[in-house]
Amino acid sequence: MESPVLKDWCCEDVKGDIETWCPADPYYVDYSIVLTIGRKSEEGGDNFWGRVVTDKMMPQVEDKNFLIQVPEYTGWPLVLEKIDNILDECKDIGWSGMSEQLSKYFLWEYSDCR
Repeated sequence: MESPVLKDWCCEDVKGDIETWCPADPYYVDYSIVLTIGRKSEEGGDNFWGRVVTDKMMPQVEDKNFLIQVPEYTGWPLVLEKIDNILDECKDIGWSGMSEQLSKYFLWEYSDCR
């Protein structure tokens, strides 16, 4: 069994680099993120969309799908830890099984192709 790996990420909702970004209020954070996830043994990966939201923002979130929920935004390492925990739960022998499991947590770029 193999776990998928995070290969890259992109966030256009925040100014600057997401890795060093600090919100005005760490209890009120809501941004979208694109994650490139694939197999460790292969180059590249597929894109998955998610949304990072703090607990205090949840009442304002209408679509509760594909969320990475954190109590307080303490920085990018916390989000990476949450993503890594999800990836560890999506073990399979092949990409087909991994991507199917990932699509329960994130919106997969090929979700409409099934």
